[in-house]
Amino acid sequence: MKKTKALISTVIIFISLFNIDSSNAFWTQTGGPTGGVITSLVVSGANTYAGTTYGGVIRSGNNGASWVSANNGLTNQQITCLVANDSMVFAGTYGDGVFISTNNGDRWIPFNSGLTNKKILTLLLNGSNLFTGTDSGGVFLSTNNGGSWSQLNNGLTHLSVDAFVYRGNNLFAGTYGGGVFISNNNGQLWSQVISGLSNLNVRALSTSGANLLAGTPDGVFRSTNEGVTWVPSGLVKINTLVFLLSDSTIFAGTDRRLYRSTNNGGSWEVSGLSYYILSLASRGSTIFAGTLGAGIFRSTNSGTSWTAVNNGVKNQTVSSFALKGNSIFGTVYGAGIYISSDNGTTWNTSNSGLTNLFVQVLAAGATNIYVGSAGGGVYRSANNGGSWGPVNNGLTNLNISALIVKDPIVFAGTISGGIFRSTNNGLSWNPANNGLSNLNIRTFALNGRDLFAGTEGGVFRSTDDAVTWTSINTTLTNLDIRSIAAGDSNTFVGTYGGGVFKRSNNDSNWTAVNTGLTGKNIYSLIINGTNVFAGSDSGVFLTKNYGANWINRNQGFILKVIIGSLLTTNSFIYAGAISQSVWRRDLTNIIGVHQVSGNVPSEFSLKQNYPNPFNPNTVISYQLAVSSFATLRVYDLLGNEVKTLVNQKQSLGSYQVEFDATGLPTGVYFYKLQTSEFSETKRMVLIK
Repeated sequence: MKKTKALISTVIIFISLFNIDSSNAFWTQTGGPTGGVITSLVVSGANTYAGTTYGGVIRSGNNGASWVSANNGLTNQQITCLVANDSMVFAGTYGDGVFISTNNGDRWIPFNSGLTNKKILTLLLNGSNLFTGTDSGGVFLSTNNGGSWSQLNNGLTHLSVDAFVYRGNNLFAGTYGGGVFISNNNGQLWSQVISGLSNLNVRALSTSGANLLAGTPDGVFRSTNEGVTWVPSGLVKINTLVFLLSDSTIFAGTDRRLYRSTNNGGSWEVSGLSYYILSLASRGSTIFAGTLGAGIFRSTNSGTSWTAVNNGVKNQTVSSFALKGNSIFGTVYGAGIYISSDNGTTWNTSNSGLTNLFVQVLAAGATNIYVGSAGGGVYRSANNGGSWGPVNNGLTNLNISALIVKDPIVFAGTISGGIFRSTNNGLSWNPANNGLSNLNIRTFALNGRDLFAGTEGGVFRSTDDAVTWTSINTTLTNLDIRSIAAGDSNTFVGTYGGGVFKRSNNDSNWTAVNTGLTGKNIYSLIINGTNVFAGSDSGVFLTKNYGANWINRNQGFILKVIIGSLLTTNSFIYAGAISQSVWRRDLTNIIGVHQVSGNVPSEFSLKQNYPNPFNPNTVISYQLAVSSFATLRVYDLLGNEVKTLVNQKQSLGSYQVEFDATGLPTGVYFYKLQTSEFSETKRMVLIK
């Protein structure tokens, strides 16, 4: 026991002293883009909690001035709903059920006994009763804070439950396809109450004064007789997603903007926030609004004016990168374009003239930058993102899913409309689908005269700038192509569900190259020298041998990450993570052993590995005082060599090398640095 305590103390001290160069060996989240998809909000005591899509729970203890991650114990970061009382916070996830925290979100514990459907859509806390609505599983009730659940579907004919509200002794449930159901015995028996509802997809429920309100894709409906009959209530043909009752004002969040009513839903007025509103919460006179893409906003004057409060909210989805000079451009679906000119330390929006913020892809040419949107077509900037203007003349499909530039030619891929080509920097477009048998375009790649198009029906190649296309799908067993990387000797394609395939440029056949890949949905592929990186639903992977095997390169990611985009520069590799914004890692380090500094060290030394204990990757640093042939080997407790990390002549300087212990059992290991002038051995602990 004394040895264990001493080891832990040594590790803690060492971590606190470790220099920043070692942290570059791991992924770190950049300064943004800030904002994101905020699915749920709840206020409890001094804390405000926000649930995100794939980013877990974030928490603010200063009324939204700043936010921190609060995900310890969560096995699923797709948060759908939050509820709280004075001592507990409950989080509903889509797939892993309900979690509870009794320490302000510092630790989450699953409470799912009896919960046979774990796709949670909504939660309601009423005294000792905790109700959950599920996707296709109906209603469940817990009377012991989630310790156990019982299903309550008697009379409930539609089992996708999106909303709850209590009104007196009556419990109402809003369902997908079945409208509203009522129970007067805490869910033991349900009856449908839909007379007057023109749309039976009920996403939101609330009470206000004598009124019961239902939010649907056809707007708001109101009932004054406990749901027996319904009538439209002011917001007509507006998709209403969420309600909030704050004092005497009722707020309605829609897919267009936020509305408010001061007469119990009799009439509505715009409440100053023009975003897709997903969630609402209040603390006294302060109101919080969660949006689709733009993060969190706060109002302290009953919704008259709003301020973005996204410090620490880094839950955006960056689906595409482009590099222009020293600036990195990233697309954020629902929030437009972000630019960083300081390697990701800060990000700023660049949306002047961009009338459609649902952007999906970027491409940079020598002079212009192009962005493709969902429904708004193509925009172009000639001043490095300072302003944008639409360039859609001739485009008959404005849902742009892929872009690539070969100055002055620009190619635009669409969903269902195939490919369009512009030979004048986007000023006019013409269809370019000759030879294409599938018009759902997902990605492009360019290598010399070869232009590749990835579709939902395989790969096509053009050697005449898209005048004609030829299918090149021989032996390709998965035709849903999401990414392509074309090199001088090999072309790689990433598929949805089938992993990576490789084709030699001198061969017509494709070969699956998935050894070491744990995720088979490949959204991004890039080639850097002899190295190929893959961004997948299981993070980032690297192959150094053209796909013969892949190495996990996820060290530093806090949560499970889905990588939608990758970019390499001279110094860094950047990863756009679904709902986790942009991450960065030292490029030379992720590839392997590299020299940190060429400065002359005063002595030979071998540093303690970091982190330690580790699982499954750690970094070992060492210094060579003179040019030497160096070996760095790892041994188990019995003295058996398990891996050689370095075996070569190296010039004097400081070095780092990463040790990947995947496949090795938990235990104590030793690593030894040996030169003709120096030898030292240190201990490290692998804990799985």
